[in-house]
Amino acid sequence: MIDVLIVDDSSTVRSALKKILDGGEINIVGSAVNGAEAVELAKRYKPDVITLDIEMPVMSGLDAIPEIKKVSPESRILILSSISEEGAEVTFEALKRGADDFVTKPSSFMDLFKLKKDLKDKIIGLSKKKVKANFGKKLHEKVSLKFDTTPIIGIGASTGGPQVVMEILSGLKKGINSFLIVAIHMPEGFTKTFAKRLDQSSQITVKEAEFGEKLEEGVAYVIQGGKNMVIENLDGKRILSVVGKKSRFVPSIDILLTSIAHIGKSNSIGIILSGMGDDGSEGVKEIKKYGGYNIAQEPETCVLPSMPENAIKTGAVDYILSPKEIADFLNKL
Repeated sequence: MIDVLIVDDSSTVRSALKKILDGGEINIVGSAVNGAEAVELAKRYKPDVITLDIEMPVMSGLDAIPEIKKVSPESRILILSSISEEGAEVTFEALKRGADDFVTKPSSFMDLFKLKKDLKDKIIGLSKKKVKANFGKKLHEKVSLKFDTTPIIGIGASTGGPQVVMEILSGLKKGINSFLIVAIHMPEGFTKTFAKRLDQSSQITVKEAEFGEKLEEGVAYVIQGGKNMVIENLDGKRILSVVGKKSRFVPSIDILLTSIAHIGKSNSIGIILSGMGDDGSEGVKEIKKYGGYNIAQEPETCVLPSMPENAIKTGAVDYILSPKEIADFLNKL
């Protein structure tokens, strides 16, 4: 069973979440109306997952996060965030303070029930214990990187990804000789705020990608939430285009990496970071097919390791590295 603690100052939301979540694999151990109660109940029950509201009396969700981690360090924290620019800012601050993932909370009470599958999937994923992977660390001397032109790097991430993307990009040196594009599973409206925070913490320029934008070396582009984007050639220049292809995950890492493989050929690098599911696995195979290279984050350093694990299982991954090692690797290109 997965023990879950619900934290929200709204009795309506608490009741709805209990109806949505309780049963099957999930057991609701309790509920709290503010951050202070959440800390006490986390200490008592040591839940696997805590759903946490931000705006609450007595103690906010933001202030509660580090206190919860002190009394129950193994508990995973899932933020319920409002869909707004302000909500996005607070959500990223929560992730910075130690939260593990977030779900956008609709303004309408009835719409909460539409989140049932997403909430359950995230809670089940977050509750899984980390297991030491047996893939080994592939830092083979025989893998010699050779590029005919500026390499195109596609970075894919999901749950646990925002923190890792920030660690990697903040570790890159200004003037890095690469085109960088980030696809991270986020809703519309959140990627602009995410790109802004990345830009503030990095030496390189980071921005939200725009349709028809010409790629510049040493700039990282974050694909807009709710859209699938690809790299195309136009008059010899690399540009970003929005495509209407349907996919399970949006933005799709597979769609991005496949386009990079087709345009960059052997001058392509795919990087798969923390996340749930297998998005990116088809993309790394396509990059390898065209002579490019692939990196997976060390599964044991991930909040959720299934995305890099599934990529590694394809046999198309050349390197398995920690976030710091990925940044060091890219700085040497």
